[in-house]
Amino acid sequence: MIQVEKKDIIRGFFPLDSCAYWFIQMYLFLYCFSPFINQFIKCLTQKQFQMLLILCFIIFSILPSISMQMIINIDKGHSFMSVVFMYLLGAYFRYYPVQNLSFFKTNSKKKNQILFLSGFICCFLINFLFCCFGKFLMNGGEITKFLGETINLAFLSYGNPLVILGSLMYFFWFGTFVFKNKWINKVGKLTLGVYLIHDNPYTRVWLYPVLGFTEGKIYTGIIIIAKVFACAFLIFILCIILEWLRQLLFQKIK
Repeated sequence: MIQVEKKDIIRGFFPLDSCAYWFIQMYLFLYCFSPFINQFIKCLTQKQFQMLLILCFIIFSILPSISMQMIINIDKGHSFMSVVFMYLLGAYFRYYPVQNLSFFKTNSKKKNQILFLSGFICCFLINFLFCCFGKFLMNGGEITKFLGETINLAFLSYGNPLVILGSLMYFFWFGTFVFKNKWINKVGKLTLGVYLIHDNPYTRVWLYPVLGFTEGKIYTGIIIIAKVFACAFLIFILCIILEWLRQLLFQKIK
């Protein structure tokens, strides 16, 4: 039985006062600032934009990763500046698509798809190996444990360079496809509800134990991979149905 206190009910009416939905919190802040950021972007030349992104990459990704976030604290990529950096990256590649670069123009579509997907897989694997190495070091003495914690903090962060580069590769890979399906937008309208439902603190308390996952426990073996994908698919379908019903209900109220 989940106990909900009065203060939790009150805080539920002020979601920005808590860290339950950091993404929504940052999204709303970014929504408020986006008109000003857009005006600033329009004043930049392509070269100035590139220099800005390089500076942001160094300050908000590389430096926090190599300094255990002591120089710049980006809250593991959850900070507002990290979100602004992602917005700037997206804006740059909207104005200057990577496919327009001469290198990619001369390649076939298939070759570009292989390059982007390979880049994503390489970033993922390198990041995964660093995380495993960090876990291994944490079992050692005081110095190696500290080093392992530093590596873990860096490579489990949303703001680490490999996650950003890997995400770009994944984004570029999908950009090479053309989808024509009426269901994509219909399902897309429901995905925010999926996040809000399944990542709710009260939902998480009972959801993952029901699915057979225990917090803090390390799972190994091939079966766990299949289980994770199966559970993710199940959660996605159930939350989509709930969000669809919620939207129908609110349409009736209107």
